[in-house]
Amino acid sequence: MPVLRIVSFKEDVIAAALQRIIEGSYLIFPSRASAAIAEQVAYQDWTLEDVSYFSMDDFKTLLTLSDMPILQEDKRLICLYRAMTAEDREFYHIYRYGDLVGWGQEFFKFFDELADELVEPRRLIDFHLSGGYTLQHWQEVFIERICEIRERYGKLVSELGFTDRIFLDPASLDLPYRDRTFIFVNQNYYSALEKLIIERLEQNGNRVEIIFQGPAGAFDFDRMRAGNIALKELLESGEHRCEKIEIQTTENEDQMALDFLSYSIDKPGGTIVDAQYSSKAYGRLIDESLGKDTVTQSFVELFAYQFLARVKTDIDAMHRSFEGRYLPLQNLLDDLSLDAFFAPLGFTDQKTLRDDLMKLCREDYLYVDRDLQIFNGEDEYNSPALKAALEAYLKVLDSFAGVTGIKELIALIDSPKTLKLEALLREEQLRYSNAAEVFYERLANFRSLEDLGLIDDWKEISGDTSVAAGILELFLESLKTAQIRWSMNIAKNSGYEITNLLDSRNLSFERLVFFHVNEGNIPSNPTSVWLLNETQRSKLGLKTYDEIRNWERYYFLRLLMVSQRVRIYCHAHKEQDIEPSSFVSELLQISRDLGLQELVIELPRLAPRISDLYQNYKELSNGVLSIDSTLKGLDDHKSFFNLPYTKDDLPVEIRLGFYSLNQLIRNQFIWYILNYRKLKEPVYQVDETLSRRFFGTLIHEYLAVLMSDLSGPHTSYRIIKERLADRDYLQSSLIRILENPVYRLKLPQNYNWDFLRDIISGCIVDTMYWFFDSWLQERVGKNGFTLLPESERAQELRYKPYLQHGDNSIMIKGIADLRLETPDKYHIIDFKTGNHDARQMVFYELYYYLLDEPLLADKMQSTICRILDRDAETIKTEDKMRQKLSQALVDTLDTIKLDGFGLPASTTDRLRHKQLSRADLYTMDRGAKNV
Repeated sequence: MPVLRIVSFKEDVIAAALQRIIEGSYLIFPSRASAAIAEQVAYQDWTLEDVSYFSMDDFKTLLTLSDMPILQEDKRLICLYRAMTAEDREFYHIYRYGDLVGWGQEFFKFFDELADELVEPRRLIDFHLSGGYTLQHWQEVFIERICEIRERYGKLVSELGFTDRIFLDPASLDLPYRDRTFIFVNQNYYSALEKLIIERLEQNGNRVEIIFQGPAGAFDFDRMRAGNIALKELLESGEHRCEKIEIQTTENEDQMALDFLSYSIDKPGGTIVDAQYSSKAYGRLIDESLGKDTVTQSFVELFAYQFLARVKTDIDAMHRSFEGRYLPLQNLLDDLSLDAFFAPLGFTDQKTLRDDLMKLCREDYLYVDRDLQIFNGEDEYNSPALKAALEAYLKVLDSFAGVTGIKELIALIDSPKTLKLEALLREEQLRYSNAAEVFYERLANFRSLEDLGLIDDWKEISGDTSVAAGILELFLESLKTAQIRWSMNIAKNSGYEITNLLDSRNLSFERLVFFHVNEGNIPSNPTSVWLLNETQRSKLGLKTYDEIRNWERYYFLRLLMVSQRVRIYCHAHKEQDIEPSSFVSELLQISRDLGLQELVIELPRLAPRISDLYQNYKELSNGVLSIDSTLKGLDDHKSFFNLPYTKDDLPVEIRLGFYSLNQLIRNQFIWYILNYRKLKEPVYQVDETLSRRFFGTLIHEYLAVLMSDLSGPHTSYRIIKERLADRDYLQSSLIRILENPVYRLKLPQNYNWDFLRDIISGCIVDTMYWFFDSWLQERVGKNGFTLLPESERAQELRYKPYLQHGDNSIMIKGIADLRLETPDKYHIIDFKTGNHDARQMVFYELYYYLLDEPLLADKMQSTICRILDRDAETIKTEDKMRQKLSQALVDTLDTIKLDGFGLPASTTDRLRHKQLSRADLYTMDRGAKNV
């Protein structure tokens, strides 16, 4: 029988294990991290004995060697994909290799676990037939199918000269060791295979010790697993190193990060336990010197991986586009979300590139084409910097799109004519990490897919994507599991390192900070059922959620008990169903019952208002925002959301078009930024849809073509009817516009082009025919008339004085779509694709007629024409509407001069352009009063 040795939480379990070593000992740890640290400590203590250090997984791999090479990671998945029949793929909705990855990982996870627990796959059905458990019909079908796939997979890899660990026979365990000492250090649970290894080691005359850290009696020696730690008895006994535990509850992770920055000012060293750190936005908020992981880092987090991932996405998007010539602007926006995306191509002014790209998005462009015709038009869209950057990037995409095999990909990545790895890795990554070495190792391993004959048809692997995208996708999958190692600290002042609960098993710390100790994170949520439910897994001897939860509880409590000072961050948000971990609740309850002095509980306090933080941004201490300072003497008030007014903020002459005037009345904050200061709202999302704005732009261009030489007086309607009531003429005129190359860049390609063109042209032609053949002719009758369409010279119209407000003169200018003057009426017609505002017609009437001749009011007739509905609505304007408009403008200017440029009372108005105003924070619990 192995010898069980109990180590209390007062001791260092690694030091205790090192005290047990003799010449030729083997130390086996739950993780590689703890094994590496034990080896490092041993060398520092001048331990000169011949000792081997392994993680449990590495030790099992060492003992289960095969005569044939064992497939790993992506090679397993490739062969699994090849082993599946067309019926299998259809059954599991797998149409290309990319669809297999998630399902394939679950497949191997399941059979790996069966192998680790020494459960023969045939027992899944046999146990059901013998009454051991009950399977649903779908489970029987599923099991039979995956067992058949497993069999075909085994035959395929054997023919290729390989094997897989799911086929290894426990009887083939290679245990050449005799008279050695094996020390298994603090593993919470031992699988059936691991217990068999221990048994075989003893049978061969080796000494086996099991070290467990925790209270005596907490380890079930017969079942070789830790039991439930009695926390109350443990805390009463004082058998732990913990001196202080602080528990801080915040409403969200942003508050958590701010509180941590304040906390860390005078505590310059420690460890953060957070498995999500690298993927969270607060990772950037926390200064790099406080939180840089100086040990290992996932390759996925590096720019090199992210750049290649964007290349893969972009070549796939171009492959799917019309004639393979178009790249969506949304893809380019996503590309530019990466810092210095174009830097490897020699373009470093990311802001200019992003601003110019957003300008195109605001003009309803959806794509750029391979020839960049988008820059061959008007000068306002001609950005030399963006054009040059896109030319260089499209050449890179063309090069990658031509890849048909791995060797071509390798030549491309390391070619000075396209991309060199040195350009994709940051300077510190090249100098202080093994990132380049890891990349080339994975690239060489990836090349073996072809060298070993594992892939014979890339088109089969790629499915409906291009071969190039399929190859690059597969290489990126192989990089996902890669880890780089940093060789030294870089500008590391405070010494906070990042780890997670699993990697910190067997480790201890002086100062420890837990992030996200919430239910669903620690402990984790149950995983979705892939095949067997919890009851079925338990009867087969497989791990269940209760056992996994018990492990997490043990490792969490162990880490608390062996660390001197601990700070735990939890979130509590009822509306979002977020609550602190049940482990923390248990800890709090027991501490209250026992009245422990060493457990400091900080009750949830008022969360720091975001607005208060903005108002006090200058109150910095050593570059870190102090939360306490933001809460003193500050009142919640909507005035925070007002931009203060000074006399210089408004010009003497305020010039307004209708949309600018309307914005000023409805939302002064946004008017000041967008209309007056001419700043632009950033564009992050481009929807490939037919928007009403697009239809409006197209209609205005169409009208300009139709009425290009019809402006002016007419004695009869004959000439207009002959031209514009002709459906063929209307149709051909619109088709000529749509066939302009620019519309290839504006019309969404997720529709059939001919179908889309016919639908658009049919709808618009029907509307124009109705308008000119029916509606307009009825207004004209047999009298003479003057037709005044919007012209190219409309921008040259002068501003007219509207009203005076103190020292400010309000000047207005309007541009109506069409005006029709008859002896009886002055018609103003505005074409709309969506909702309308009656004040716009009041505005046009004032500008064109009533400011100069108020007595013309009775002759005014304004009409909204809904071009998509073939409907017209007469807007009845009255003098009180004109007075209401001018009074609203006066009241607005009064408010601005008194309170500043503020947000509107209407929630609908307030949430427009909320990215600029952050009006989404304008609530009772975010520093402002609701109105």
